[in-house]
Amino acid sequence: MRFGLLGPIEVADDRGRRFTVPAAKQRAVLACLLTRPNQSVSVPALIDVLWEDASPPSARTAVLNYVTRLRKILGPEVAPRLRTENGGYLLEIRDDVEADHLHADALESRARRALALGDCAEAGTLVGQALELWRGEPLQDIDCDRFHGEHAPALDGLRLRLAELRIDASLCAARFDQAMPWITDLIARHPLREPLYARQLLTLYGCGHRVEALAHYRRVRALLRDELGVEPSQVLRELHELVLHDAPVADVLDAWRKTQHAASAARPLHRSGSWPVTPPLQLPSAPRMVIGRDSELLELTRMMAGVERSDCRVALLVGPAGVGKTTVALAWAHSAAPLFPEGQLYLDLNGFTAHGRPLAPDAAVSILLDCLGVPAGLHPATPEGRAALYRSTVADRRLLFVFDNARDADQVRPLLPPGDSCRTLVTSRSALAGLVALDGAEPIPLAPLSEEGARDLLTRRLGALRTAGHGAAVALLAERCGRLPLALAVAAARAASMPHIPLEALVAQLGGHGALDLFDGGDAASSVREVLSWSYRLLSAEAARMLRFLSLQPGPEISVPAAAAVAGVASSAAATLLAELAAMSLTTEAAPGRHAMHNLVRAFAAELVEREETEDEVRAATHRLLDYYLRSSIAADRVLCTSPLPIELDCVGVRPDVRSDGFANRAAATAWFHAEHEVLANLVAEAVACGYDTSAWQLACAQSTGLLWLGRWRERGDTVRRRLIGGVLSSEGEHELGTTHLQRCRRAGARATGNQLGQAEALNSMGYVLAQYGDLRQALAHCREAAELVQGLGARNLEGHVRDSLGFIHHGLGDYSSAIDCYDTAIDLFEGAGNSFQAAVSLARVGEIHAQTGDPAGARGAWRAAMELFRDLARPEADSVEARLAALELLAAISPRYDRVVARQ
Repeated sequence: MRFGLLGPIEVADDRGRRFTVPAAKQRAVLACLLTRPNQSVSVPALIDVLWEDASPPSARTAVLNYVTRLRKILGPEVAPRLRTENGGYLLEIRDDVEADHLHADALESRARRALALGDCAEAGTLVGQALELWRGEPLQDIDCDRFHGEHAPALDGLRLRLAELRIDASLCAARFDQAMPWITDLIARHPLREPLYARQLLTLYGCGHRVEALAHYRRVRALLRDELGVEPSQVLRELHELVLHDAPVADVLDAWRKTQHAASAARPLHRSGSWPVTPPLQLPSAPRMVIGRDSELLELTRMMAGVERSDCRVALLVGPAGVGKTTVALAWAHSAAPLFPEGQLYLDLNGFTAHGRPLAPDAAVSILLDCLGVPAGLHPATPEGRAALYRSTVADRRLLFVFDNARDADQVRPLLPPGDSCRTLVTSRSALAGLVALDGAEPIPLAPLSEEGARDLLTRRLGALRTAGHGAAVALLAERCGRLPLALAVAAARAASMPHIPLEALVAQLGGHGALDLFDGGDAASSVREVLSWSYRLLSAEAARMLRFLSLQPGPEISVPAAAAVAGVASSAAATLLAELAAMSLTTEAAPGRHAMHNLVRAFAAELVEREETEDEVRAATHRLLDYYLRSSIAADRVLCTSPLPIELDCVGVRPDVRSDGFANRAAATAWFHAEHEVLANLVAEAVACGYDTSAWQLACAQSTGLLWLGRWRERGDTVRRRLIGGVLSSEGEHELGTTHLQRCRRAGARATGNQLGQAEALNSMGYVLAQYGDLRQALAHCREAAELVQGLGARNLEGHVRDSLGFIHHGLGDYSSAIDCYDTAIDLFEGAGNSFQAAVSLARVGEIHAQTGDPAGARGAWRAAMELFRDLARPEADSVEARLAALELLAAISPRYDRVVARQ
């Protein structure tokens, strides 16, 4: 299906048959939806367009009727893409070719890329295709002045840009005769658009009409003075000066091309599709200095951005930890950024870390889609769908990707962009032989610095005055650091902090420990242990203690409040200590108020904890950290969610040295979850591994709302099921002991505060867990007790969950009548609470019972109702319910006695 706005409103089917929408109001509704594709347009907004002055009392009903008629026009295959969402209507556009204004915008972007790469013919062809999409004045049969005023200027601007781009393609190819009539026509319609006059001056001179070109400049100058009171632009003046001095046409053309390149770099990108795109410029800060890596940087330029045509689309920086792979990658990426005007993206794949797991390819794809501006609501439900959308989004765009710290080829391969326009730079400790063999990656090995490079690095960091006359000490210090950039940087920081001590004395302190053995046992972390210890010994006692306890936080970064909690100090003191650590290059401030430690520093700090802290001190610090994140998660949950958690702050151990974050609004709470969700997930796993079962389930529960708000509902399910139920129960060794322990923790917490709702929630959760493990009788007892507690309290949502659990249990016991009764009650309660999603879940379960008991008609009715609710909520569960309906119809078609078949299925 294709839609047209660039002229009268038009609809065409896949066979190319065109037809119009006859009714004016229906055309207006379709135009509103097309100008905001894949976005919900509210009913009031539609009413404002349909009735500019005063709307009739029946306006809402009329809008519903217009949408219904539009769906009939679109036909049964396309009608489901015009759906209700968030109180309005949304038209799903799956590709820019389906809407002429989006297709024209996409062709403009492709033409600009072709022109930037010097392919003038391709640029001209693409622009011509775009201009052919106009069939008249945009929106010409929409009778609404305000709507025209909002949208027609943008479409007219797109047409003007395309017309100018067609001229530019001809000029860049020195086709001056071809460009002349187009310029003349545009100037007649836009007499005060000065850039056109610069093009006309160039065209006249290129055609050999120098005198006429000079006369043209005088006329333009007089026009601008008389009409606008301004002088010609610098571009026009510079071109005139070249013509005046009879410069070669090629020189005038080159001067104009340079001005166009500068203007193109400053111009915002226009991206077709259903979401606006700002070029993602996401490289971290450029390294302050890069020493001894000139050959590697030159090789990267030759491979990835050289003048000679290269088949290399993926470069791989390989080397040991601390050798400076990220530094080289970022230094080159920043230098090459102008070659990738549509964006540069950076992603740490977390392949080699002391805590956490490598970033899964699907999670990386989701992050990249976010960075590319694709709204979370448009991410497909399956990993395959998200990967396909990612490939479509980056195809034919001039983008640079930097994937840092990769674990293996399987982690990187799904992230490689298709086509020839993008370039990818990967760093890893591993050789990634599979990426080289199968994906054409070209490796660049990074070894420790040369002797000269290591000495230069130390001299640059310490200053020439400090190192002058101490060449032997500098050389010995470089060797004892193994010429590893990380070790050199830490050693230089130590020396810089002690300016009164000669370098020879500092180096002598290292002699007792011997030279560094960089790769002893293949463990890169051990190569810098000694150097890190030198910095550690210079720290104040408080900062040294902070460094040790920072290793307990299982995340890439830590906030000031979290650091204060784990160390048991005030936030102001924690900020001061973190600043001291950063000054010694032991941490870096990755973002305001958030500090990161290099993996090697973290490993070193972890060793210190084992050696210098008692088990009681480590346990106390761990509990402080868990308490901080738990209390902050609960506080954020209270801002985001109206229904209470089964955890109260009073149930969390009150520690005077732990303060949680407070949140003024949902934006603040969501931002906190966004910054901390990786830490929270790792903390749940750590708590399970350490046997802190109560903290494990509480953290898993408390972060679930935050994951939903971040659009990470799959992670939320994983957290609650695998980390909480699977981890806690299996860690006990057997099911009975595990469920008893979990039940004791949850009910004790609820009853400690006399919270009847909390008790009911705990009982219901326990019942559902027991039912999952097959203990249906015990589960039934728990959920019945929960039902008695919650009845009459007005908590419809919680009561609905309890009734849903009872339905699930009765279904498992074979009591289908009671199960349906419970589900029906749950559906009524959920609808009364406004929880359409859970109502749809219960309806789907009713359908399962009807199918199992040989009632296909009942199953069909329940599943259709569930599917409609899921569709209205844009939930992926609608697809699975639709598949069940399709299977039902298929069985009916192939077997006259399909009732029993349905029951068996």
